Amino acid sequence: MKRFSKFAAILAVAPVVAFASPVLAYGQVEQGDIYRVKDVTTNSAFADNIAVACGDTVAFRVRIHNGGPDTITNVKVVATLDQSSNTSHGSQVTVTADNNIDSMVVTANAGVSTSQATTATYVNGSTQLLDYSVTPGGETVLSNLPDGILSSGVNIGSIGPLTTDTEEVQFEAKVNCPAPVPTPTPAAPVVAVAAPKQLPNTGPGSVLGLFAVTTVAGALAHRLYSRRYARAAK
Repeated sequence: MKRFSKFAAILAVAPVVAFASPVLAYGQVEQGDIYRVKDVTTNSAFADNIAVACGDTVAFRVRIHNGGPDTITNVKVVATLDQSSNTSHGSQVTVTADNNIDSMVVTANAGVSTSQATTATYVNGSTQLLDYSVTPGGETVLSNLPDGILSSGVNIGSIGPLTTDTEEVQFEAKVNCPAPVPTPTPAAPVVAVAAPKQLPNTGPGSVLGLFAVTTVAGALAHRLYSRRYARAAK
């Protein structure tokens, strides 16, 4: 009887042991319209896509809200930015967490456009973690993040399931004007140089030549005169 009682007790506990498993905590990173951009130079409103002028600075911002039920951990944010010479510069943000539901990777897009081809460059030291506010401009800076959001990404730790736990990550980029086309340097005018006039040769050779000719002519004249005088005397 005692043996039967013990066996019955074991059977009663066995299903609980067999089917018991650790409860996995997970959360849900919000999807949808979570990534926006604004023109910092003109203080425009945030939007999915905006038109800006060359020379302006823009800010890309992603909202990270956890739909619960549990806290998400090791939340990582990575972004891309088209920095080539173009009339538009798109950016895609990716948000992941260790225990996001179904290991889901959340992505969203935003971008800026310009009237002429420009380049975009990341502003060093501009990545920040913000405390989200439903009132635009009411955000506060929680911390400055390292410069790595466009490469390996930034880790912002854990985010709880409450609305008040919502955070934002923001970074800035500069929209650069195209390089000015260099003005060609005008060629120097060609100045014609007149050939120097030929001066009469008055060197020693010319003087000797002239003296020789004069001497010969004198001798011939003297000889002719002598002949004429001799004839007349006869």
